[in-house]
Amino acid sequence: MSTCAQQSEDAFITFLAARGSTKWMIATDWCIRDDTRHNDAFAFTIFPYDAEFAAIQADINKTLPKDIKNVKVVDGDMARLLKSDRRFTFCFIPRRDRRLFADLATAQKGMDYTIGMMKAWIDADKHTTIIREMEALRQEMQAKNFNIKLLEDIVLTAVFVGFIASLIAKHSKPEIIGWFPDRDKITQAYRSIANTLSSINFSAFCQQHDITHANAQIVIGIPDATDTTNGLWFDPLIRIPDYIAGAVAAYDLETNQVDGKNPKFLQIIEEVIADTYTIKLIRLVCNDTELYASRIGISKTKQPE
Repeated sequence: MSTCAQQSEDAFITFLAARGSTKWMIATDWCIRDDTRHNDAFAFTIFPYDAEFAAIQADINKTLPKDIKNVKVVDGDMARLLKSDRRFTFCFIPRRDRRLFADLATAQKGMDYTIGMMKAWIDADKHTTIIREMEALRQEMQAKNFNIKLLEDIVLTAVFVGFIASLIAKHSKPEIIGWFPDRDKITQAYRSIANTLSSINFSAFCQQHDITHANAQIVIGIPDATDTTNGLWFDPLIRIPDYIAGAVAAYDLETNQVDGKNPKFLQIIEEVIADTYTIKLIRLVCNDTELYASRIGISKTKQPE
């Protein structure tokens, strides 16, 4: 796992240095729990905030005006945008048989332990809002029909966000890191607890690895709850991880093939992801007893890793 992490981190360090920004955005989309796909895929695309927000979105929207589900073919301009070294993407592929908690009782005990630690913080009085949010989630977990799989997806997403944000803090001097996720159950369930967990994980990763992060402000893009017809106000940002997650979910890791009925996925694998230094695929095995990762390399000229 350390080798996998170091290889990906080295590439990310190069990207961060080349961009030289102090403001960053993490756009997130996923394709998970879909039995018609080979994999679950969580894609996180990191943007430097190096232009006006509207201009960044307009640049994407000009070439990628539609989500991947609404296109049949990925042309050359679309491929060039998706693989541009102006952005960096981590795509995590956790195995379908993942299980973070042995059962609900184990998850409840873990939450009790976490809340106990938070209450023991030296500055716990400054974090009463976060503690109350965690206590509210713990109360939700009393229900017999509590959705443990949804909680696992929320926890994984929050871990990925915290990890990536900590790498940004470690290898640059960020003033602000914005997280812009897709809108669905993962980000909206339990009063959007994913937002709170992401911030907690960011702080935990930084403390664990002695990363200075006091000056890094984490902000989260919140959907307009009153607008249910026009999509997210930052929709163009998440279109890039949408394309990558969709293609990776359709990619059979064992046979190195993509469903021939969907040429757009093969086009993305071959013309965007293959041999692209700024797109890293990381396969995860995670359950209640083990966690390890391996990097997946896709090349049109080399044997698959």
